[in-house]
Amino acid sequence: MASVSKLTTTHRGHRIEIQRFEWGYTASILAGDGRFTVASASAFRALADALAIVDDWAVSSRPAF
Repeated sequence: MASVSKLTTTHRGHRIEIQRFEWGYTASILAGDGRFTVASASAFRALADALAIVDDWAVSSRPAF
């Protein structure tokens, strides 16, 4: 069985976890009691999309949860 590894970082106070999933990668944004997930074929793109979502939340001053 393959091992599962995940990259974890924070951006503007939100934890973001990048991990392998089927055909690509997922980036899960953990905010409060909610989780928002984006997927992409590349880990870099999944992270970039997650960072952009968190930045959008900062501009609108409220999460989409």
